[in-house]
Amino acid sequence: MKSTQSPDSNTGIARSKFSYMTATYCLGVFNDNFFKQVAMLLAVTLGLSQLQGYATLLFALPFILFSSIAGWVADRFSKKRVVIVSKGVELCAMLVGAVGLIYGYWPCILAMVFLMGLQSTFFSPALNGSIPELYSEYQVPRANGILKLLTTLSVLAGVACAGISLDLNFQIGSSLIPGVVLAAGVAVIIGLGGVLTSFGTYSKPAAGTTVPFPKLGPISSIKDTIEISRDRQLLLAIMADGCFYFMASMIVLVVNVLGIQELGMSEMATSMLSVSLMIGISVGSLIVSRRINMKKWSRYLVHSSWAIALSLFLGTFVTLLTPATQFYWLSVCLAAAGLAGGFLIIPVASVLQTRPSRSDKGKVLATSNFCVFCAILLSGIIFSVLDSVLLPSQMLGCIAVFAGVTALILLIIRSLIEKSFATSAAGLLRGCLLYTS
Repeated sequence: MKSTQSPDSNTGIARSKFSYMTATYCLGVFNDNFFKQVAMLLAVTLGLSQLQGYATLLFALPFILFSSIAGWVADRFSKKRVVIVSKGVELCAMLVGAVGLIYGYWPCILAMVFLMGLQSTFFSPALNGSIPELYSEYQVPRANGILKLLTTLSVLAGVACAGISLDLNFQIGSSLIPGVVLAAGVAVIIGLGGVLTSFGTYSKPAAGTTVPFPKLGPISSIKDTIEISRDRQLLLAIMADGCFYFMASMIVLVVNVLGIQELGMSEMATSMLSVSLMIGISVGSLIVSRRINMKKWSRYLVHSSWAIALSLFLGTFVTLLTPATQFYWLSVCLAAAGLAGGFLIIPVASVLQTRPSRSDKGKVLATSNFCVFCAILLSGIIFSVLDSVLLPSQMLGCIAVFAGVTALILLIIRSLIEKSFATSAAGLLRGCLLYTS
């Protein structure tokens, strides 16, 4: 499934189009995280922490139901056109969500979360599939590193601004909550900005896949996963991707409850804990994008998982500290976990983008999204169950254990792949020797 496409050779055009792609991506990522964090903080403040799990389920559901269709669309039609339509859906979602926020109507808020998941399902394989069409295979990891840095900063800004906006208190001459009204307005304006920048994004003419339309939805995604898994490098990348996003989703859900309910922090301070995680991911992504050796990309996965496990384990000791030091200790531990996560996701993203052929790129990226959001969906279910039986600090310890188990599983799979390669190489060498003799 190795890619053979030749990227755009005009550096000036590449930089210009990449800027539009990055702006479009960042605005969407900001809105995703800003709105979701506003909704989750309001839910926790109102004693409705279980809604965090429901919101996670609703956001993940479109990826599970429609990923195979999204991959087919990204391969069948112009990726730029898919991006523009997706951003239009995002703007509609923000309008629905804004009404829900202002009037405290949770069905509208949760409907908006579902619509954001739906547009992201189609947006992600289209935009990410455009990157290797714009840059050479050697340049893709660096482009991914820059994109991950900027999008993670957008996540950081979205999460931080959510807490800040809810803490604001100014007079608006009505019974409405000022911070909530501000949050609703920001979400709509950012959504409109994303629509405008999407017209400057890039893609080559449609690859013109001959694959039939995937009528079976998630069943087609399962079939695609089995087919793609025959390529063991892609199998390892998809597994690592799913495990990472399971942990990341669980961490965000747990940190919100840990900060507000168990440690008694403010909404802004709780948001800053998640910001620490994102800062770590940004720094890790930038470092690894400049130093990575893609021939040895799988080695980063095991080391990163061990580092995540250790960082989260140390974070569980936060309850033993004084209130004055709890925030700083937990921030450092989460930043360290994020740093390790950055070293994991950049190699994985680069393999998923460069290894498939151009006609299969959308399918592979969409299948990866399907697996990732199955993991995120599972995280929402598990969080909803554990939230009623464990303290948040204990749930953080459970995530640390999962990270350790992930490291062991990835180590075993990587060893099996390398052993298989070594066995095949040895067999080929013996055959050549016998032939020459």
